[in-house]
Amino acid sequence: MQLFPWRGADRDCEPRVYTMTSLIFGASLSPTSAIYVLNRNAETNSDEYSNAELAVKRNHHVNNLIHSTVSVSEATKLIDDDTIVHARGDFDIRRWATDALKLKESLSTESSADAATLSLHKTQI
Repeated sequence: MQLFPWRGADRDCEPRVYTMTSLIFGASLSPTSAIYVLNRNAETNSDEYSNAELAVKRNHHVNNLIHSTVSVSEATKLIDDDTIVHARGDFDIRRWATDALKLKESLSTESSADAATLSLHKTQI
């Protein structure tokens, strides 16, 4: 929770304290705060959505999730569960990207994104 005092032009009165309804990025430790809140929200919903909790904790960074599944049905369930879990915390998750054509066709226009090519090379040390 981010709080800020504000007294306006009246410097003689005590400041009123306001609570931010959105996370201010650029403030110190914003990514850490975002990750903490996302993880806490996932924990709150872990009994019902344990796979989403694991995906959030292991594969989320602020507003990005990079996750692989073995099937389209598993990916569809994860997207649905992840979206529900985040919605319960008042987070609007959207812009999913996939290389699975069947899954991409099932995503709504608002929730899909253009996929980027990501190449990971193993380097032996």
